[in-house]
Amino acid sequence: MAEREIYVARLVRLPLFGPDGHAIGRLVDVVIVPSGPMEPPRVLGFVANVERRQIFVNANRIGEIDQAGPRLHTGTLDVRRFEKRRGELLAKRDIIDRRVGGDVVNDIALQPSPGEFRQWEVARVSLSSAGLLRRRRAGRIVDWTEVRSLFDAGAVARQVAAMREQHPADVAAHIARLPLERRQALAAAMEDDRLADLLEEMPEAEQLKLIEGLDIERVADVLEEMDPDDAADLLEEMPVDERNQLLAAMEPGEALPLRREACRAHLCSNWKRP
Repeated sequence: MAEREIYVARLVRLPLFGPDGHAIGRLVDVVIVPSGPMEPPRVLGFVANVERRQIFVNANRIGEIDQAGPRLHTGTLDVRRFEKRRGELLAKRDIIDRRVGGDVVNDIALQPSPGEFRQWEVARVSLSSAGLLRRRRAGRIVDWTEVRSLFDAGAVARQVAAMREQHPADVAAHIARLPLERRQALAAAMEDDRLADLLEEMPEAEQLKLIEGLDIERVADVLEEMDPDDAADLLEEMPVDERNQLLAAMEPGEALPLRREACRAHLCSNWKRP
């Protein structure tokens, strides 16, 4: 992505291109999550219409965004239907057109996150006076910090955002002191990679409690982010049928290392190839 801002209202009208340059869908929204108190909200990913269904495209799968539209750097996509998770905000659906004070949100400007690879964040917000003719009036552009309340997704999201700045071992120690229901709510709101890091710091029995209630596809995504040794250890604690369901839900390339680890753990005879 070029070192410049790009506005959501323009972005969601652009096609989504595959690595070969052919259009495979169209963006319809941007998924935003809160960051720490002094850090800008960040882009978790995008919602795209692909083959007549809305799917989630993780931000790290986008190689670049230019005037024509975003381009994937890999051809692999998760084609399951998108469902917004607790703690996530959709830029177009949840924020644009919202009232803040005496103004209404017209648009949101995104920019590359400094020092981060394939990551984007909220930079500024376009506002105009509320009223029927507001889009014909000259608006004003403000820094996101002036309207930070727009990006408040609730207590759970704030706690998850605060934990992003902590080491996973510290997060594990903190979560262990919470009631089980609260632990599971936080796990459900975490990004897959952060939840994977957290699980790797916990005993297998506590891992199982934490992910209880998450659907098979979500757990498969988290396992893909874990170290194969740790993921295999977790799977070893599960019933055989559940293991096989998770392997079937995983990307083949991600599931292969787990099968290898299973053989080392003498579980091969219990694992069925999807």
